[in-house]
Amino acid sequence: MEQRTSTDMNGASILPLKKAPREKIVLPPVDTTGAFYLSIFYSWDVEGNEIVTALVLPGDKGETIFVDLNNDEDLSNDGEPIIFPHDQNEIIFYLYSESTPQQRTGRFLQRIPQFALDDSTAFNFMDASGNLKESYAKFWKTHHPGFEGAKGTYFFDGYVDLSRGHVQIGNEKYAIGLHDYNQNGRFDDVVGTRDPRSSDRLMIDLGKDGSLNPMSTTEIFKLDDVFKINGQNYKLQHVDPYGARVVLAKTNEPLTNYFVQEFEEKQEEYGFVQKGRIGENIWSMILTPLNGVPIPMRSLKGQYILLNFWGEWCAPCIEEIPALIQSRDNWTDKLTIIGMLNTYNLKEAEALIEEKSMDWPHILTNEHLVEQFKVNSYPTNILILPDGETFVQTGQMSTAFIDNQIN
Repeated sequence: MEQRTSTDMNGASILPLKKAPREKIVLPPVDTTGAFYLSIFYSWDVEGNEIVTALVLPGDKGETIFVDLNNDEDLSNDGEPIIFPHDQNEIIFYLYSESTPQQRTGRFLQRIPQFALDDSTAFNFMDASGNLKESYAKFWKTHHPGFEGAKGTYFFDGYVDLSRGHVQIGNEKYAIGLHDYNQNGRFDDVVGTRDPRSSDRLMIDLGKDGSLNPMSTTEIFKLDDVFKINGQNYKLQHVDPYGARVVLAKTNEPLTNYFVQEFEEKQEEYGFVQKGRIGENIWSMILTPLNGVPIPMRSLKGQYILLNFWGEWCAPCIEEIPALIQSRDNWTDKLTIIGMLNTYNLKEAEALIEEKSMDWPHILTNEHLVEQFKVNSYPTNILILPDGETFVQTGQMSTAFIDNQIN
């Protein structure tokens, strides 16, 4: 593998500057007058020590940042601080395990997310002065009480979690990546130690568009999947634990069986969509909503069925609720919506369901459902067509996504 980067379309989250550290920390021998602190989430797969602290010292030309790189609650033993000039948009650093230095977890801080700079959408959620717009700041305030979104009070952060390289298959060369999905510094986790859903991923640019896109279900595989390249089935024979190398091998084993299969992808005016075939085994499934009344999937066959994978913690999931409600109202006689809820706080999710009048059934997802539908990002919207054999899928949806299918 050739380089370590973030996944394409990596969505950065807000990291507010705080007046005090969240955990007890040994400070470096510097003047901390006017200092701020960052609480950086480390990994889903670290038990009891998930937060890394950073000390931020503002200056006329930028910030001086001390990061607890070895996560030992001591900022005096991590080497020289990071200098973040005001005219620089991004810094990258690596957290590491003292016992295994090769096991590095990459993080970045940005003033404006790179994806927003690339497609000129920065001012969709920031004003010209650098303050977060009210709706965006309001969402993050629910996660960080007291946060107002003023310029200079936050960074965006994200993961450098993709080890990239290339693989030669016959005469074709494909971009390939190992995605450290649970951000623990290892790339060979078939099952996460804390969350079974947090297994690492293999990404292959089968469409040869130069992108390793976390929304592209057709190009993302679990490490134990059997997948197809140029008509031949393959599986991973070897994965280096630290993302340095992978080996693919041909196999006669059948493709891994999912509810959604045989994808095609296309960029439409209303968004990135994927089309494919629904596995027959989906119709034997019985869903149990929060209200406890079972729904046999077979009873819905012949309708347009929208499976909306969402969570109360997910900003784009909240943003698309009006489009879901409008689609429900526009197509009452043809469309059935089922919420597939991946929740961190069920009470908050139930309150949101009531507040927004999301009066369709909601199912608590589990490892099996998430895996079977190959959901890799939130929101994911899967529209099963009335033939019961095909589906159309997108990420954050608009009413046009539904209208173009039903029309």
